[in-house]
Amino acid sequence: MRQIFRNEKGVTLNDYIISCRIDKAKELLINTDSTAKDISESVGYYDNRYFYTLFKKKVGMTTEEFRKLRKEELSK
Repeated sequence: MRQIFRNEKGVTLNDYIISCRIDKAKELLINTDSTAKDISESVGYYDNRYFYTLFKKKVGMTTEEFRKLRKEELSK
């Protein structure tokens, strides 16, 4: 099953799931005032430090930097 998924999507199942979770977290950071801790738990990460590290690795900035930048962009 994993091989079929990788052949079809071009990424591993695990990487796809991480990408979906990070995308949802980004959406919640922009559209809610929930804390990053609450958002991490709502997307399935109960180790907040792991979530923060993973988010920064995938997005290139912290959750706080991302939220501030996106809200500034949307207010223009």
